[in-house]
Amino acid sequence: MRFAAPPRHPSRARGGDLRRDAFVPGRLPDDHRAHDLRDRGLGRPGPAGAVLHPPPRGRAPPTIQEVHPPGDGPPVPVFAPPPRRGVFSLSVRDGSVRRVDPRGRGGVWARTSAVRGVPRARGEPVHGAVVRMDVAVPARGRALVRRRARHVAGRGGQLMSDPIVGIDLGTTNSVVAVCDASGQPRVLTDQRGTKIHPSVVSFHPNGSVIVGVDAKQRRVIDPRNTVYSAKRLIGRLWKSKEIQAAIGRMPYTIKEGANQQPVLVTRGGEFAVPEISAIVLDHVRNIAKQALGQEISRAVVTVPASFTDAQRSATATAGAIAGITVVRVLNEPTAAALAYGHQRQLSRTIAVYDFGGGTFDVTILRLQDQVYEVLATAGDSFLGGDDIDEVLMNHMADQFLASHRIDVRDNEVGVMRLRAVAEQTKIELSRRTRAIVKVDEIAYGPGGAPLNLEVEITRDQLVERAAPFFDKSFAVCEEALRLAQLSPAQIEDVVLVGGTTKIPHVRERVTRFFQRPPRTDVNPEEAVAVGAALQASALER
Repeated sequence: MRFAAPPRHPSRARGGDLRRDAFVPGRLPDDHRAHDLRDRGLGRPGPAGAVLHPPPRGRAPPTIQEVHPPGDGPPVPVFAPPPRRGVFSLSVRDGSVRRVDPRGRGGVWARTSAVRGVPRARGEPVHGAVVRMDVAVPARGRALVRRRARHVAGRGGQLMSDPIVGIDLGTTNSVVAVCDASGQPRVLTDQRGTKIHPSVVSFHPNGSVIVGVDAKQRRVIDPRNTVYSAKRLIGRLWKSKEIQAAIGRMPYTIKEGANQQPVLVTRGGEFAVPEISAIVLDHVRNIAKQALGQEISRAVVTVPASFTDAQRSATATAGAIAGITVVRVLNEPTAAALAYGHQRQLSRTIAVYDFGGGTFDVTILRLQDQVYEVLATAGDSFLGGDDIDEVLMNHMADQFLASHRIDVRDNEVGVMRLRAVAEQTKIELSRRTRAIVKVDEIAYGPGGAPLNLEVEITRDQLVERAAPFFDKSFAVCEEALRLAQLSPAQIEDVVLVGGTTKIPHVRERVTRFFQRPPRTDVNPEEAVAVGAALQASALER
């Protein structure tokens, strides 16, 4: 892979001064969409007197050129389920929760009242396995997701005037889906035909805000003002170890705000983490609006099963800021199970292995003719593909340091270029056994001579460096099975979710652990959004 050297920083370009607190949206190409955040009350202006310079006119956003390497082929209250041991099932119709004796065969131990469908719970630790239940076992034996959608279509087979969409708000990427009049889910695309939208927000020097693919490209040239992986920060306190770890890793500035909440500082102002997520949600909502040709104001939004009450509430708050009514916050593994069991008369116990960009979850479910019963859930909300990118980036930086005695990690632009290369290398090594990485002008030597990075990385090297993260994921699997009081041999099917599950070694480890190959007929990057759309269709009825 060869990456072009980034252009000089826009602040060095000539042009009129633009005050940071003016926030004048600039004119961007048609494929860029600017958000006037000031009119919407998002963020706070930066320091008075700060002067920015717009980039030269006519300069197109930088692109990353890839050369294939050689190879061999307002706050809304959201109430989460109680962190208790046992098996819980939630009635979609009456909102009650039944606690089932895990030692028995479905006998009801207790029944508790619910608020808005899910009982309120107190805070709980970020890490550690807890039993969470967010959907299943409808009242009076009714199926949760029916084979035919009713009361969804109006005259002429059109969608309702206010349909509910399903949004997978991911750490790395986001996806939006909807069910049509026949109850069939489909993933919505933007004008480019893209289904996967990077969860990246970039604050341009001209005052506009760029989201998605174009924002991801700006991570390389403007890292201090391009926010990514915000999902890892949402709902956490400033003093948490995850926030402190992010401060040393993220190129953008994170500082302590009111109520011990982290605040992200950019040229566009200071933003709370839910505000960044709100921009991403607004972006995917507008994609759905363009695809369906009607306004979208309601959504089912998914979160990792290991999210705490504060993280779930902050996610719903992000939806409210974006003008979206979050009708349900759904666990991602449960959503994937809905996609897996759609229109299938199944009676089996399955495991959903969800290894995404920033979080990991595993959920054990029992499916019985469209009834989904969550037996146990465990997860780590700070474990994902981003960690693998980081170790690959450090490996390449160490190689360059050994060759040229220059540490690229001392330069933030160089670090972001290596991170982008590391992500692409990880993807390539999921398809090939080795990759030759070439990065031009990664640094400059004596006399300003450009220095290039060229290194060969094999799949075995990737597996060796990422092994600790893979091991942690299967320790979580063991905890989930212990809570469900099951053995790996009792799992009848395994569903993979998340881009990290595309790594061949991950699939091999899953096969060995659960003693059966995982399903490959469910798209790991779209399954969560599809399941959220199915849940949305059920709620519409």
